[in-house]
Amino acid sequence: MIFPEPHSIPYYAFTPAVPAAVDSHGNAVGEVSEDPVMRKAIAFYRKYSQEPISADTVARYVSEVTMLVRKPEQYFNQDEVDIAGRRFEVVGPGVDGDWRNGPWAKYNKLFGGEIQLRRVG
Repeated sequence: MIFPEPHSIPYYAFTPAVPAAVDSHGNAVGEVSEDPVMRKAIAFYRKYSQEPISADTVARYVSEVTMLVRKPEQYFNQDEVDIAGRRFEVVGPGVDGDWRNGPWAKYNKLFGGEIQLRRVG
């Protein structure tokens, strides 16, 4: 690994229900672990935040964060991480920002990858 991992991040794994079930939005139903596992992160930065304006969502906000980690394949949708006392849901790997998918994939894994996080409140 080329980049240091100075940030300790509590990680909460999502476990899907058995038998597999989905909610009305098509999301897997299950539970998020109550006990965190400490993982390391290279960095994290805010992607954007917004406050949707609607009579139905008066006090709602959406924040998205990009987290850079050594092994992005260890994170899955609906897992959660804690950054500065706030829980964020993993919404997937970095789509275009995961530089490990380039022409030199064998060597690009040395640099880690991106995980996209979202918090809705």
